[in-house]
Amino acid sequence: MDDEANWEEVFRTVAQVEMELIRGLLETSGFPVAVKATGLKSMPVIFGAAAYGEWILKVPPELAEQARELLAAQVEMPDEQPEP
Repeated sequence: MDDEANWEEVFRTVAQVEMELIRGLLETSGFPVAVKATGLKSMPVIFGAAAYGEWILKVPPELAEQARELLAAQVEMPDEQPEP
């Protein structure tokens, strides 16, 4: 497997739940995913919400464009609601 340090970022968020959902989407679609957490996560009591930092999802460079296309397609999908 490629060195994860050279993988490309395809998604970034401050919400852990959102990160988990996107990681699940990518993994179930066959993409290997590396997750990097940034910020002061070790002392949330002292630093408050700022302590949570960001979650960065990365994939191998040769799959980055496909992963971005998958994520873009998910964002563009309209909510299916019946017309009155």
